[in-house]
Amino acid sequence: MYEDFQMEQDTLVKYSGSDKDVVIPTGVKTVGPGAFAKKKAVKTVVVPEGVEVIERGAFQDCIHLKAVFLPDSLRLLAPGGFLVSDNVLQDGDVTESRFAVDRRNRTIHARMREYLHELKHHPLLETVVLPVGDGVTLSVKREKEKEGAGLWRGEGNRSF
Repeated sequence: MYEDFQMEQDTLVKYSGSDKDVVIPTGVKTVGPGAFAKKKAVKTVVVPEGVEVIERGAFQDCIHLKAVFLPDSLRLLAPGGFLVSDNVLQDGDVTESRFAVDRRNRTIHARMREYLHELKHHPLLETVVLPVGDGVTLSVKREKEKEGAGLWRGEGNRSF
């Protein structure tokens, strides 16, 4: 199982497995650039406690990736820090009715809409969706919760 992970000290350099659902081993502190690049089989990745950095391009061209589960991800983001998500509009499909989307794409459509809803309505985030390319979100963590936002229902692992 762990033979699928190429490590350099505490950095995950490359995942060479073919599992759909991947759990990064404990002890990893950095997921290197391109660690999962072009892994078409990967659908979900669970990032364990202790990971401090996910380098740019770590999941580049993972065309079937549906979710990356991070432990208390917003706790790790400093106030004023940025969270950037790419390909959030899925060729414009996310803005369409679910019935206008091909049946095979409805699950990713629903999950992406849920993800966007979480970003836009989270009391600690100020988020804007930019219709550039396949869509980009830019979120900034607030110093404190937005007034009148009430309690956020999220706890524990979140797919951010």
